[in-house]
Amino acid sequence: MISTRTVTDPAEIERWVPACSELARTTQASLCSQYLDVPLLWWKSFANGSGQDTYTVRGANFLGTRSWLEDMFVILAFAGDELLGALPLASQSVKVRGRAVPRRVVTLPGDFQLIPYMDLTVAAGRRREVIGALLDTAIDGLGDDDLLMLQYLPETSPHLEEIAAHLRAKAPAGVRYTVATTGRRGGVWPWNLEIIVSCLRQLRARVTTADLRGHLDGLLEALGSCPSTSLILPQTRRTFEEKIRDALDCVSADVGPGDATRVLQSHLADAPDYYGRISLPKDEDTYRASLGKDTRRYFQRYGQAFREAGGSFEKIASERVTERDVDDYLALHDSRWRGDSAVLKNERLYRFHRDLCARLAAKGFLSLFFAVYRGARIAVHSCIDICGRREGYMIGRDPGFEETRAGRLLYFETIRDAIASGYRTYEMGRVWFAYKASFTRESALTRNVFVSKAGTAPDLNGIFGGYECMLAVSEA
Repeated sequence: MISTRTVTDPAEIERWVPACSELARTTQASLCSQYLDVPLLWWKSFANGSGQDTYTVRGANFLGTRSWLEDMFVILAFAGDELLGALPLASQSVKVRGRAVPRRVVTLPGDFQLIPYMDLTVAAGRRREVIGALLDTAIDGLGDDDLLMLQYLPETSPHLEEIAAHLRAKAPAGVRYTVATTGRRGGVWPWNLEIIVSCLRQLRARVTTADLRGHLDGLLEALGSCPSTSLILPQTRRTFEEKIRDALDCVSADVGPGDATRVLQSHLADAPDYYGRISLPKDEDTYRASLGKDTRRYFQRYGQAFREAGGSFEKIASERVTERDVDDYLALHDSRWRGDSAVLKNERLYRFHRDLCARLAAKGFLSLFFAVYRGARIAVHSCIDICGRREGYMIGRDPGFEETRAGRLLYFETIRDAIASGYRTYEMGRVWFAYKASFTRESALTRNVFVSKAGTAPDLNGIFGGYECMLAVSEA
């Protein structure tokens, strides 16, 4: 018989951190979010209790048009006195366009920029009954208009099948659930404007008629002069999307389809958000053989040139990480984005990353890699290493040394080190940048489970109104 207990008092949640972390360790949990102190750190970093909205505190908003963090609680599952499962949850008030009253949405604590992968922590031997008990308790705590969201679960999670099976069984009782793939929203947005402009320039170079070249020049000029903030306005986006589709029709009639056309079309439509991953072989030669000829030549040529010029790579394992190492890491990340990093926008985010590094290092989960050139650290790559799985977390580099290719060479070095360390997988996060595709042909998806008692499907377009969209794969 499985019993549950919901812990709401912040001090009591803190007292359960060691037991929950030990449960994660004994069950071979490989995501840092499954160790309770990490989602708790996220909560304490951004839920300040002042009533300020998430954008004001966090520097970004992820749900609805506005959202507010309200409460965090943890559901624990027991067999007698033995802890078998932990489900931390965060209650958020979300303003959805078209609704007068904000909606309560209960999520796993975290956001995709800071904690890309999430999951439950459950003892493997009694997975079905423990997951059922955790879900029942979470659902019982929902109001009629509330939504439960278990987000960013890897598609390989051993819990997904049991979650879906349990929720299917509850459908006759009025529980409604949807399983959706994490997607990126199509259209013309600030986050894909650069690649859209690049594709249009490629098309402009291919067309054969002066009138069409002039048409594309005008479109490029209009996109170049449009402030990125204006692309948040629906009418502005629709106008550009219509002009781009018209241009694509003209270009296809003139020179036929091509790679740039296909890339543009893919960015105008909603699509799954792919996460790069590498199933690591047992030796480096096998991995190198899996790469394209040009990629192998690139790493051979520039790696040799970097070393001959006095460059080297430095690995700082958890037990040797110092405050100076963390400061260098964050400074190089900020340097890469020239002060416009999405994850270092304010002092709260700096403190979050410093505290995260301390917690991960204390557990032996953190590796920092630096590229060193002429005595200075010029590039960095942080990795989270848990149970044979390496997760590439954040990168950074000094823009003054682009000619060394140190950033990409360092990424390759972290893969070589993972192979040498005997790791099984390397998770690369969302494939936002094309360079990641040069390291692997594999990709993976994350799933999201939405549960309500309202009897109707949730308005996912209203809940996710920005970069993300949710692509339903099953529902009941």
